[in-house]
Amino acid sequence: MSFNITEKESLVGIEDEGIDVEIDDENGEPAYQADGTTPITIRVVGSLSKRYRKAQENQRQDAIKSIGKKLTGRESLAKQTEFVAACTLGWSAGFTHVVNGAVVDFPFTRENAIDLYTRLPFIQAKLEAAMVDHAGFSRKPSPSSATP
Repeated sequence: MSFNITEKESLVGIEDEGIDVEIDDENGEPAYQADGTTPITIRVVGSLSKRYRKAQENQRQDAIKSIGKKLTGRESLAKQTEFVAACTLGWSAGFTHVVNGAVVDFPFTRENAIDLYTRLPFIQAKLEAAMVDHAGFSRKPSPSSATP
């Protein structure tokens, strides 16, 4: 059996499309949208995707620019969070937060992704694992309600 490079290269396209990762709460219980049955999901690209590799390239360019400067642990974690946000394509409905005492929707934006992953690092950890799980992309279900 041969290792067909052209066939394997198609994995890049699959990972560019992303995969919906079902979100769990801090206890590992599934999180659902308001209907109580539809899982809350976040769509991320895989580590073989062009978007992931571009985010890596940008991260390395920043590292080259800051040679000689010391990063704090907090700054290093923030850079990783920004990286994961750059690899996020969108999320489903269901995220809310409190603003001025009222519960409001928390729509997908890159800035909101950074905020979410900073406030709830267990979500970021799950997404990081999904991005390198290449088998997960080949067995992914049909696209769901995550929005780009």
